[in-house]
Amino acid sequence: MPIKNVRGSDSFGAVHALCYSPGASWMLGGGSPVATSPYAPSRSGGTRLISEIVSVSADRTAVEPKSWPITPAGGTITPPPGTEPPTTEPPGTGDTPSTWATTGVDAAIAAGLVPLSLQSGYTNQITRAEYCALAVMLYEEYTGAEITGRSVFIDTNDVNVEKMAAVGVVEGVGENRFDPDGLLRREHAATMLSRLAEALMKPLNRRAPTFTDNAQISVWAFEQVGQVQAAEIMSGIGNNLFSPKGAYTREQSIITMIRLWNKA
Repeated sequence: MPIKNVRGSDSFGAVHALCYSPGASWMLGGGSPVATSPYAPSRSGGTRLISEIVSVSADRTAVEPKSWPITPAGGTITPPPGTEPPTTEPPGTGDTPSTWATTGVDAAIAAGLVPLSLQSGYTNQITRAEYCALAVMLYEEYTGAEITGRSVFIDTNDVNVEKMAAVGVVEGVGENRFDPDGLLRREHAATMLSRLAEALMKPLNRRAPTFTDNAQISVWAFEQVGQVQAAEIMSGIGNNLFSPKGAYTREQSIITMIRLWNKA
């Protein structure tokens, strides 16, 4: 597939995530052409001066937090599978994503997948209701239609929770309660991602997980963890560990949502 979306910084340091249309070259900040492309910035016209290409997506190819070279005209760039942050990765300030997550988070925001309420506090552990908000954004953006069904709980009137329950992505915790402020764990996230893929009619292939701590994964989440691992939507935390009961942050949630988006 041809390259359609390029994210980079121009000579003034501004960051761009633009759709490219026929007709110009990419150039480095110094002005030397390094490659030509059949696509040029459609919002500005002509050739945009790019000082660094920090990510490229071919249609919905995954955008990863790495720098990529510019390819010749008509080429494609397919980044290798992403990994989650190493345990030594310093966190962000909260109002900005961690370094490893910046590009993916920016791409998700540009794609309209992140509600304004979750565009801060990136290193905070995400709640069950907040995760539903991300899932609804992805579902409705992908399908182009609002979810009209509602499933209600006695402890919340959050419309995003009701929508995700209606399409089978989330369930309650018992006695018709959802626990909207409950903190999400990694195995919960894996299960919701798998169900969301099914709701989009893009089910993930069945695979058993291959983590060293497989025995710690709950029975109800075992297959789903294997699915998101095989699809390279979620990976481990290092040393082949998944940490199923471990915390899950807003930025991690956003990154895995953009990966699912790119797979759909």
